[in-house]
Amino acid sequence: MHRSTRLTALARVLTSLALAVGLAPGCAGGNGDAAADPAATPAVRAVDGRLVDAHGRQLVLRGVNVKAEGLFDATFDDGRRPTEQVAPFDRSDAEQIARLGFDFVRLCVSWSGLEPTEGQFSAAAFSRLDEVVGWLIEAGLYVLIDFHEDAWSKDLGEDGAPLWATLPPPTKLLEGPLWPGPDLECPCTGDLGERRASLPVLAAFASFFENREQIQERFVPVWQRVAGRYAREPGVIGYEAMNEPVTIHVAHGADRLEDFHRRMVAALREVSPRQAYFLEPDVVTRNLLWTAPGPREPFPDGNVVYAAHLYPYSFPGEPSGRPRRSSGPSTGCSTRPRAGARHRSSASGPRRSTPPPRSRRSRPSRARSRGARSAGRCGSGRTTAAPRRRRARVRSSTTTGPSDVGS
Repeated sequence: MHRSTRLTALARVLTSLALAVGLAPGCAGGNGDAAADPAATPAVRAVDGRLVDAHGRQLVLRGVNVKAEGLFDATFDDGRRPTEQVAPFDRSDAEQIARLGFDFVRLCVSWSGLEPTEGQFSAAAFSRLDEVVGWLIEAGLYVLIDFHEDAWSKDLGEDGAPLWATLPPPTKLLEGPLWPGPDLECPCTGDLGERRASLPVLAAFASFFENREQIQERFVPVWQRVAGRYAREPGVIGYEAMNEPVTIHVAHGADRLEDFHRRMVAALREVSPRQAYFLEPDVVTRNLLWTAPGPREPFPDGNVVYAAHLYPYSFPGEPSGRPRRSSGPSTGCSTRPRAGARHRSSASGPRRSTPPPRSRRSRPSRARSRGARSAGRCGSGRTTAAPRRRRARVRSSTTTGPSDVGS
């Protein structure tokens, strides 16, 4: 694939409404496994419903998702075929993202790649994470680290949790590919939509949010290991504990999801007191029912970003074949723009954000073949960017926790 074509495909932005809610004083710094210095000042924090930089200026972030080889885990070591072919990523890709006008990357990582065996962390995966984060920051890009999953895990769906964290243990392990790649030919093995709605996937989500066998506490070590590693890195603006949580089928699912977020932000604060926590609602109710419940009580942490994670088909009048909703609230704006198109976010404030300081640490260069690559299709991950108020007819809200916005 021609390089410009590959990078244009990489820049297919998946934009969603993200409302920064509340207020917390800042602190963050560079790499390292130790906890952050509370006296440090972060490059980005949430203040009064806005993301601001260290100078108090509102940030208008324009970003892309990145699924990078070695971080997005879609391969198996038991002979099964990968669920997909994940694109290589190197320093030149980070630089090209910046040249295209973006200043933000939502970097998708897979729990299964970071902790394939419980309590045993992959040195190769963490080294690769350091490498990619370093390239992005050196290119002047802010980074959000997202613990990605789609259909719970690669064993049941596309990617996500390791097999040991899948409860109950599945009786059948699936494989790929879900779609072809340059070096991954069909026949393809299934439909991702069907996998998302399968009984094993729904059972795994239910077990996690019901916290069976204390599985949420068993997630905390890898969560804290990643967050603590970058607690002093101002270019890393925050962390997202789970892409597209599914709780609609779980008893008291909204409350259980809120409990999970509260537990994860508390664990985050133990190692990174003042980097932002990115919070997603249930993906099904948010996109299909145009709603998401608010918190039972004010969220205990103010430095939180509400990442609504909306899809184009969620909006009345979108050219998606869905009927226009005649009444009731509409939600924010999310679009899948044309390849290479730029999208601006936020209702007001500066048109460009200040890039994070470039790291002075040396980064190992990575020699690789410049052959054909497939662009990572972080189809379920969405970069955090709020649409402009007038163009999208969206009013921002500073209510702590999930809330509707309407036209």
